[in-house]
Amino acid sequence: MNWNVATKALIVKDEKVLILTKTKSILPHLKGLDFPGGRLNLDESPKSGLKREIKEETGLDVDIIRLVHATDIFKNEQMRLIGLCYLCRPKSTKIKLSEEHSTFEWIDIKTAKAELPGWLGEMVNQL
Repeated sequence: MNWNVATKALIVKDEKVLILTKTKSILPHLKGLDFPGGRLNLDESPKSGLKREIKEETGLDVDIIRLVHATDIFKNEQMRLIGLCYLCRPKSTKIKLSEEHSTFEWIDIKTAKAELPGWLGEMVNQL
């Protein structure tokens, strides 16, 4: 069995959380919505990998505040994914999206808790 570690960021400013829309999504129930983050390289710690992913996907530098949620997912019989989600604060607000994402929005945390589908809503509910 292969193990992978992925990190996601709940980037919060002024009681709003940053949500991205993927350019291509294989998970239609999530409507292409995503939080910044991704899989770690073998030589990375979770925090350094998350900072790299955030910078690549949004152009933002962040302060990582704390771990919000951890889970493990069996993707299939050959792969297990450990997922770590961190609360982050942006050092600036100028966003430059990568080709992976087409749009972004700052959503009120209360609205996000009530309306985001699937694991996205579950993560925000940890705040």
